[in-house]
Amino acid sequence: MACQANSPVRNVKMLDITRINDYVMFEIEANAFLHHMVRYLVGTMIAGSQDRIELDYFEKLINNPEKNVKIFKAPPQGLILTGIDYEI
Repeated sequence: MACQANSPVRNVKMLDITRINDYVMFEIEANAFLHHMVRYLVGTMIAGSQDRIELDYFEKLINNPEKNVKIFKAPPQGLILTGIDYEI
């Protein structure tokens, strides 16, 4: 499915990763999100932590997004939207 947004460019303002016992919490704040964006970010970061991709590859994806690259999608279970803040 093609991107339905006017522009696929998003500004991730904050990304925080915290481990709490057996859980890992990813807190992501952005100006907007694309369909499955959080699942792709989390899945690819987990793949990096499991040495399935190199850190420099992840940095390249973030800084120079391309189509048809190897990314990982986290399953939806456990991903929770905790809030929405609209700038006025």
